[in-house]
Order: sequence, then structure tokens, then C-alpha cells
Amino acid sequence: MRLINASSLQLVNKREDELPPYAILSHTWDRDEHEVSFEDMQAFGTSYMSNIPYLHHVARKIGFTKIRECARLALSHSLQYIWVDTCCINKSSSAELSEAINSMYRWYQGSAVCFALLSDVSVQPNDYGNSIMWNGVPIPTYDDYSQAVRSSRWFTRGWTLQELVASPTVQFYSRDWSFLGDKSDPTWFQGLISSITGIPVAVLDGSRSVNSLGIAERMHWASGRVTTRIEDQAYSLMGIFDVNMPLLYGEGKKAFIRLQEEIIKASSDQSLFAWRIADGEVEPPSGLTGLLAPSPACFKTTGHIVPLTPDNMSASTPSAMTNIGLQITLELSPMSNSEPGEVNAILDCASYTPDDMHATHASRVAIRLTALGGNQRKQVFVQQQPVPLTPDVVLHGLETILAYSGRLISVWPHGQWDDMKQTVRSRRASCDGITTPDVFETYFSKLLVRACINNDTRAARELLKSRLSTALANVWTSEVRIHINNFDKLNVLKGFRPLHWAALFGYEELVEILLDYGANPFLNTWAGLTPIHVAIVLGHTEVLERIFTAEITRKRAVSGMWSTCDTLLNFAASYIRTEQVLTVLDSLIMILDSDDLQSPFARLSALGETLLHRAAAMDNVHAAGWAITRNAELIECRDKRGRTPLFHAAASGSLDVCRLLLDNGAKMDVKDEFERTPLCAACRHGHLPVAELLLTHENSSYTSRRTSEDHSGFQFNTWHFAALSGNAHLLRLLGAYTKDVGVPGTDLLRVKEACCYEPEKRGTAEDKGRKVKLLTPWEQPKVFKKVSIKDQ
Repeated sequence: MRLINASSLQLVNKREDELPPYAILSHTWDRDEHEVSFEDMQAFGTSYMSNIPYLHHVARKIGFTKIRECARLALSHSLQYIWVDTCCINKSSSAELSEAINSMYRWYQGSAVCFALLSDVSVQPNDYGNSIMWNGVPIPTYDDYSQAVRSSRWFTRGWTLQELVASPTVQFYSRDWSFLGDKSDPTWFQGLISSITGIPVAVLDGSRSVNSLGIAERMHWASGRVTTRIEDQAYSLMGIFDVNMPLLYGEGKKAFIRLQEEIIKASSDQSLFAWRIADGEVEPPSGLTGLLAPSPACFKTTGHIVPLTPDNMSASTPSAMTNIGLQITLELSPMSNSEPGEVNAILDCASYTPDDMHATHASRVAIRLTALGGNQRKQVFVQQQPVPLTPDVVLHGLETILAYSGRLISVWPHGQWDDMKQTVRSRRASCDGITTPDVFETYFSKLLVRACINNDTRAARELLKSRLSTALANVWTSEVRIHINNFDKLNVLKGFRPLHWAALFGYEELVEILLDYGANPFLNTWAGLTPIHVAIVLGHTEVLERIFTAEITRKRAVSGMWSTCDTLLNFAASYIRTEQVLTVLDSLIMILDSDDLQSPFARLSALGETLLHRAAAMDNVHAAGWAITRNAELIECRDKRGRTPLFHAAASGSLDVCRLLLDNGAKMDVKDEFERTPLCAACRHGHLPVAELLLTHENSSYTSRRTSEDHSGFQFNTWHFAALSGNAHLLRLLGAYTKDVGVPGTDLLRVKEACCYEPEKRGTAEDKGRKVKLLTPWEQPKVFKKVSIKDQ
């Protein structure tokens, strides 16, 4: 792999098994004459030896600025090497170009950080027409700022998709290299990137792998992107689908067909066939197409299509490409009122639209095929309305069922008929969050849910005596009509099963009955909540005790992180703040890992937090003490932002937890990735008692020069954070320990003229709660009214 030395800007060759940590640049290309090529970098490297490199014509190219700034950022991240696609590949060698494109996804995946340059986005307020004027200074609104990012050309290019997905860390920068945001940071910016690209947040933050998503959904990400060369529409997607193939520039749209053929060799996901003719695509005169799409644009409407899990798929033989086309086995369904030879081919994938009022009833997707003769068929079109998984006609009401005296004539599909139970087996819902087909809700399942809501244990027992008791106990109760929409605006209750309802209302006896009849306490809802989560949040410790002692709980125990992005241990440490949390945590440890009591502590949330982090943040001194007693090493554990439990406790004002951590040896000078200490966190949020504890504790190591540099280049010490909190007593407290309130060597306004202003007429000297405004990158300190400490 060819890299650039970030200090000398010279090309160096490195073996891939000995690669040093490196940064990588993601950008949109300018005109060829403006970009720095491989040959340009070679010539620049030669001039470097003459000690006049920046007089070289290459250094005056527009594209050279990107290389120089990327190198500067890499060095600020302690990285000595960078990779830039314009100049690290010798494009005159077809062999090297082919190898590079086949390896590019892996190279981005192996980078320490990816700098994404949005060269058409500015953070300067004068660039926005709708800026708010404040004291004569324009301040752009959030809508202006997000719209500028949303309309960036970077999000329309084909190659930048794999660069966004593959790189573990992607930091976005504007035209003048001001920091915009990070794809992994759970803030509004991450949500903005997700809404622009259609990529789930779980993929952006790394908690879910790309390969766990269906082919149609991944193709959907690329449906609105363009490339300069038409073949690159396919070549830029090879890494996302984990396939390789030779490059044949000049083959045109055949490249995308070849990509799909390679995908078929590696995957049985039939959502690849669930496409529709895109706008601008020319339909064949015959109205017939092959099963493979002509371009990624045909997947524009497939973002809601997901594959079924293997145990729910139809029995089929492996598919293969032959000399006469694609050989594949599909489940065919005859059609009424159709042309002779036309059938519906039902794919092993489901259509799921979260915003639809019937979203919980996922539907199988079907495509229409017509016979060509000789066992060959071609696609007519992708059916506009998917084939429902459940019957169109359902008999409602017990009286109607009992009065029906007909006999069974035929069953379809035959493979789903259970002769013993005289029922058609439905495809069961999966608990892994990948597939969404729903279990068919019978009249009895709705009665069971009613019984659970009303705490009618007698009715529940009678219903559960059925041979379908396990299915009833675990049925996904999405269509129960209890008028929850008025108070469930966030859809938290969607997908509640009977055990969820019993846990919600704290019905202990009913919980025990359901568990005895096979209800699984580890099945989750749309929001990723199990009955255990529900009981924890509501503090129903008696319900938890019944669940923990049930035999089925030990059989079905599932450890690790849930789709709530947190562990059960962390959940308990966050929400049960009484002494009963000790019993709950002991039980969870035994259930989740009975063989090794220490291993559950190694399980972290999506933010890299342990249960001690959560206990500290939620001021749960009981859970914090339990965690320290079980594993004292948790005290110095850092989350993904480099923050210790003491930092979390200081930021949330958890005085008792702070004292507990300090008494057990917690270090108070540990800084997070932004160089902030726990004292900085306490001062920023105005927690006077915590700040006083950190300053006066016998293990205090406080010094006056605790600084923090944000992405705008400003440097703040603890005095600045105290001033920003608006709490005058904090400033007096700091003044009792040091009189040095300046930060020598910086241009930032001094603390004596603290970055604050008075929104209303100035108050009295006893105004200890005055609120102040944190400067945003585009606001200038000079516009604020200065408030002297002496006036406080």
C-alpha cells in the first residue's frame, strides 16, 4: 500500500502486513488539472530534496491544499501517515488500479480516522441568507446549517458511500476545514447523516455490521448516487457487498449485472430481485426484463425490504448462473385474471414500512414472471402491492367459528400445513431484529392480552391450557385494541407480548403463570425492550424476582447488548435506585453467566460504558457500591469518549457517588478525549458541592491550568467552565484555591471578562443562578456584554 508521510508529504511504500496507523481522506474530485496525481507527487518528492518543495508547481495546485490539510489533521491525531486516492494510486497501471479498487473498502476499514471534506459547505454566517441578526452579527439557524450539509455534493457521489460505511471513524469538515461532526457521535449530526443517506444509525455508530442488512436495503443507499464512469456504479459497491471482480472499463451497464452475479454466488438473499424500473430507465419493448436490475437506481424504493431468517425461508436449491441465465428455485403462486403463463414468484423477503398504520403485519414480496418455454421465465414487473403473509379473509368471533360446519377441501401452500394441528403454520417473528414478519394473531391471543391487562389470572390459565399455549404466550400483540395511541406517541408499546403487559402493570402472579406456560422473558419489542427491561424501568422488583427464578429464564438467557444499545446490567444500574438493585444485579449476574462471574463486567454499551458509568451518571450509589465491590477495576474504565465513572458522576452532580469513587482511589486528573477533567465537568454544569469535594478531598490533585481544547480551537480552563455555568459561587470557590484566572498565550477573552452576557437587566450581587450562553463556532466573543468577576 502506498502512503504519504504526513511530515514530509513524500510517498512511501508499506507492506500490508506491516501497515502503520494512518488517516484517510474522503472528498469529491475537482477537475483533473486541479487534482494532484501520482506523477505529481513523485515530482514533488524529488523537489523536496532541494529544500524548496513549496515553490514547486504541484504545491500551487488547488488539490494540494487538501493533501496538506489532511496531513496537518493527521499529525494532530498523532498519525504519521495519510492516504489520498488522487495521488496514492498509479492509474496508468491497469493492474494496480484494479488491485486498488478491489482493496479500497478494506483500506478505508483499516484506517484510524477518515477525514471527510465537504468542500461546498461553509460555517461562515454570511454564507446563509436566513441568518438571525443578534447585536448586529448574523447567526445561522439550525435549518440553514443542516440544509447546507444536506445539499453537499459529497452525499451524491458513488465512491463516498463505501468510504462512509467502511471507515470506523469519519470526521466531517467544511470548506475551510472547520469541524462539523462525527458519524459515530450520538448527536443531531449523526441523525442528520442517517436521514441524508438512509443508513441506519446502528450502522453508523458500528453497533451493527453492514453484512447483517439485506441486499435490497444496501442497494437502496446507492440508488441516488452517481459516478463519472458508469462502470463505477458497480465497482464502488464491491466492498459493501464483500465481493471482488475484475475491472473492465468500457463494458458499461454490464458491470452492474456482473456485480449482482457475484452477489448471488455469495448470498441467498432474494431481496436482490425486489427492484422496480427506475425513472429514466428505458423499458424493453416487450415489457419483459431479467431478474437482475440494470442500475442501482432501480432500488430507490427498497429501503424497507428485509430478508427472512434462514429458518423462515422456503426450501430451495442453491442458485447459480448458467450459460442460459440464472437458475433459481422460487415459490410460485398462480394468478387469477392474468395472461397465460404468468405467475407470482414469492421471494424470501418481507416488506416493512414503519410509518404505515399496519406496519407490524410485514408482507412477503412477490414479482410477476411469465413463461418463455423450456422451464425459462422472465420478469414482467415488480408487483406494486406485496402479497400479504396472512390470509385476506379471516373469520372473527368465536360464535362464527363454532357455527362454521364446512370441511377442508385444499390447503396452500402445502409445505406450511400441519396435519396434526390442522393449521397452516405461519412464519414466526425473529428476535434478532433482522426480519419482521408477524405471528398471526388469533382470537384467543387477543383474549389472553385482555386477561393480562385486566390481571384476570383465571381467564389466562384457561386460555393457556390450549396446545398452542407457548405460541399464545409469546405472540406479538400488535393489533390489540386498547386505545394506546393517545399516550404512546413514541410507539414504545408496539410489539408488546402478554408477558410485557403483565410486567408493565406489576402483576406478579400473572407473570408466573405466563412463564410456566413458556413465555420467553428475552423476546423484545420494536423498541428493543424485553419484559425484564419493562419491569426494571418501572421498579417492579417482585416481578423481576419471579422472572429470575423461572426455569425458562435460565434456558433462554441472552447476554450482551440489546437493540436498546445497552446491557441489562447497565439498565438496572440506571433505573433501580433503591437497595433492591443489589438483589437484581446479583440475579442478573447468575443468569447471564453462571460459569464466570467476572465476564458480564466486560460487556459494554454502544457508548463503551460499564454499569459503573451508568450508576455514576444516574446518581445510583447502591449500584455503584455493588460494582466497586465486585470489580474495583471498573473505577478506571473509560468509555468511548475517554471518560471515567468519576467524570460521569461529576457531570451529573452525583455527590455521594463522587465521594464513594474518590474514597476508593479514583483519579481525578484523568482527561477525556477533549482534555476535560471531572472538575471541568462539574464546573461546566454548575455543580458547586461536587466541585468543592474535588478541590478539598484528601486525594485532590487540582491545579489551576486544567485546559480543554474544543474543535473550534478555543482553550478553556476550569475558570472558563465555571463562568459558563453562570454560578458566581463556583468562581469564588476557585478563587479560594488560586488567583490565576488568565490563560497566557491564547487569544481567548479572559475569564475576568467571562464569556457571558445578561439576557435581561443586570441582577443583584446575590444573583447566583444567572444563566449564560456558550459561544457557538460562528459567534464572536465581542458581541457579548462583558461581566466582571468583581461585579458578582
